[in-house]
Amino acid sequence: MISNWNAFVSYGLPVGLAGSRIIAEATINDLDRGLVGAGRKYCRYSDDIRIFCKSEADATLALEQLASHLFNTHGLTLQPMKTLVLRRDDYVRRFAMSGERAEIESLGAKLQDLLEAAGWEDEYEEEIDYDDLPEKTREEVDKLNLLEVLKEQISAERIDPIVSSFVLHRMKQLGLSDASKIVLENIDKLFPVIDSAVRYLESLRDIDATSRRAIGNRVLRSLNKGATSSYERMCLLSLFTRGVEFDNENQFEKLYGRCTDPAARREIMLALGRAKKTHWFQARRQEVSALDAWSRRAFIAGYSCIARDVRGPLYRSLRGGADILEQSVIDWVNANPF
Repeated sequence: MISNWNAFVSYGLPVGLAGSRIIAEATINDLDRGLVGAGRKYCRYSDDIRIFCKSEADATLALEQLASHLFNTHGLTLQPMKTLVLRRDDYVRRFAMSGERAEIESLGAKLQDLLEAAGWEDEYEEEIDYDDLPEKTREEVDKLNLLEVLKEQISAERIDPIVSSFVLHRMKQLGLSDASKIVLENIDKLFPVIDSAVRYLESLRDIDATSRRAIGNRVLRSLNKGATSSYERMCLLSLFTRGVEFDNENQFEKLYGRCTDPAARREIMLALGRAKKTHWFQARRQEVSALDAWSRRAFIAGYSCIARDVRGPLYRSLRGGADILEQSVIDWVNANPF
């Protein structure tokens, strides 16, 4: 039902009206059965789920299993801003504190105030435009020393994902490159907000070429050290999927050969396409039918780096058996080739 409402992919449950609340509860009741069957200790209210685990590694595994189930079964995705792993003490401190104390101490509460002041009804909508904020709110934001806040977060035993995401997002809006070094040196500790960290780094496309190359090199070194999850690898590699500003494109072929994670391999395919590695795609065009659906779509997109008259026959041969999403990818990359 959600697929029909949202063109096959949904980013949340319909919870706006009282009747919709019941639909939302019932829509993913199979998830409850799966969590119980897996022996997970958890609680859920509509689309808010908390899973209690014995270790951080087990919690990361639970998140990956949850994300996989929701997407494969319902086309739903987890929201990065609300998805995090907390230690027991942090959980108690965050959720057991009084409402008044939380309002005073939590930058997350201030962020919620900013959203409401800017007219955003929920935090899943488009990013806040600083210029759209009320003048008094802008004055409060301007009082924050963002770099110092980020340093405090990193020096803490465990970062606060809400605070760190907000700071990284605001620095991205301001175009501040001052934090690039500290972000790169602490990329492992920033894993709970890895998507925000990479989006911040990605915003630095206008700095000098040497610095951009250094950023790309440092990100790839983080991958070679062994990222902790498929999601982290995808986020790190996404730095190279929208252009070649961060260089290092000569490392992608070797990286693809070493990588066994299908999700990360899809990002590498996109990076190879942006890097115009036409020989790589031509050598593998006969293998495209053997790829899984999402990898095939990534290959189709990356293949657009090849000249139109050369890529045309493959695209035409795929259209006959392509689903609506693959056809859309073909149409889009024909109009916007890599």
